[in-house]
Amino acid sequence: MKSKELKKFANLKFSSHSIEVDQLILSVLDSIEFFKTQKDSSQLSNGLQQFNLHLEKLSKIANTLENAARECDYDINSPGNGYWSYIHSFNCAIKIMQNTFKQMTKNREKILFNKKFYIKELDLWNQIFESLIEICETLLQLREGGDKTVLFSQDNNWVILNRLHSTIHQKAFYGSALGFQCAKSVKPLVNFLASTLVSYSKWHYSDKHKSIKLLDFPLSTASNKGDVDFCKSFWFMSESPAMHTLPNALSDSMDINKIFKIPAEPLKVFSEKFQQHIDIPLPHSHIGIQPVSCRLLCARKREGMLGKKSSSKSLPRSRNLLFHVHGGGWAAQTSKSHEVYLRQWASYLDCPILSIDYQLAPKAPFPRGLEDIYYAYCWALNNFEYLGTTGEKIVFAGDSAGANLNSALMIKCIENGVRIPDGLLNIYGIYHVDFLIAPSVCLSLTDPMLPFGLTSNLIKCYGIDKNVINTDINMNIIGEKDIFKFHDSYLLSPYKAPEEILKQFPPTRFLSSILDPLLDDNIEFGKKLRNLGVNTNVDILQGLYHGFLYFIKISKDCRDGSLMCAARIKELFEMQQQQQH
Repeated sequence: MKSKELKKFANLKFSSHSIEVDQLILSVLDSIEFFKTQKDSSQLSNGLQQFNLHLEKLSKIANTLENAARECDYDINSPGNGYWSYIHSFNCAIKIMQNTFKQMTKNREKILFNKKFYIKELDLWNQIFESLIEICETLLQLREGGDKTVLFSQDNNWVILNRLHSTIHQKAFYGSALGFQCAKSVKPLVNFLASTLVSYSKWHYSDKHKSIKLLDFPLSTASNKGDVDFCKSFWFMSESPAMHTLPNALSDSMDINKIFKIPAEPLKVFSEKFQQHIDIPLPHSHIGIQPVSCRLLCARKREGMLGKKSSSKSLPRSRNLLFHVHGGGWAAQTSKSHEVYLRQWASYLDCPILSIDYQLAPKAPFPRGLEDIYYAYCWALNNFEYLGTTGEKIVFAGDSAGANLNSALMIKCIENGVRIPDGLLNIYGIYHVDFLIAPSVCLSLTDPMLPFGLTSNLIKCYGIDKNVINTDINMNIIGEKDIFKFHDSYLLSPYKAPEEILKQFPPTRFLSSILDPLLDDNIEFGKKLRNLGVNTNVDILQGLYHGFLYFIKISKDCRDGSLMCAARIKELFEMQQQQQH
């Protein structure tokens, strides 16, 4: 039986937009007829006529996209992929414009009718519709000639995405229409973050670091400068004492919240594959051997746990352990940044959570983060008593880059015969670290949370093989194949791992959002594992952006999404161990 959290989230449903479009077209045509005879209304009439053309064209494209979307869904009961994301955006825009034209019709004969306002609104939405048309037409062109059931493009077409980045009307998406596709409780948050990003970006890139008016530095510029130093400094703001005081006061209380370091010393674990104890390599790449920092959280004290007073009462050790790896583009954040939702999970699951603070790029790119979490996991297998668990059930959970790392960790465990966990929860992860285009990737062109410039630079920062070419990791040249080369390793891109390894994955759950640029990575990896016989499920949430887990204290929709993650983890704990293939 599904938990109450899982029951709250029905599968996405995409109703036909044709009726609403037809109604909107009638309103537009009525307004055209009205204003073409009005004095000094030529600019408004032109805007209306242009909008009508865009509306009719985008409506036809949406019908074609819908056919493509259905061919690429995870299954018939789980609609959702990058094609649907654009249909969702179109439907949201239609609803907004229906209200706009309703007000226009109501007020147009009044003396104080604000003609300039509607001219401005039409100009804005004409730019948005024109951009959506250009993106969607490009997606349909890329789809021609390849496997129409696969969301990834067949070739490296990043140069096409770079062209779109320079030709669409980005500023239109970052102005008053910002967040028009998101859930109601998320929009105020997006507006706040946008203002903060602009302000911080202006300070960060100013030689004198003086305060400058926000209007002088548009969000589209701030979002897409996206160098790694800016990303790290902006995201690490969330770990400042001032930012943490209020969230921690409102968060679930923890009996145990302990930061400790695993010393870098020889370590052995038993390998089922080799039927003997094997040596676990010390993390060493790029920055030398160092201890691995971890955070142990638990809502209630458990026997033997690190960080508790010996005299205090303790519960028996839990049967379960959640092994967590945080996101942040491999380059930013720590377990502290993610503590807000980890506390919620710890209370809901009533078990210890071990979260790993791996070394970050660009100083420690691939494969250092993987080395850290592999070593930490093997240490945990030998030290359950310090973690307050018997280790009977272990589940991996990670978001974004953390989902990538956990999937790679799973592969290493399978290859070396190290105990694999009983389940894996991957939250809006990336599994194909390359510049192959998928429909959802194009969302980064207009996304306020994971913009194009930032995404591309983070991927390069972590995945470039510096032995092939010595290049500036923060360079903004994109699309030239001879500029850089990624590590040719399926530990960097788990999607590429051999099928005989992937089919040994335990029950795996994917969770993403219809607005997430990484959505299609989750759909395709989910389909691949399912087709190999792995117990797999994909959840796609409505109206949330990438990184929604950070905002559970601000948005009800984000909080509900986090609870759904916790419910999926609980489901994995309660499942019987999957028979290995």
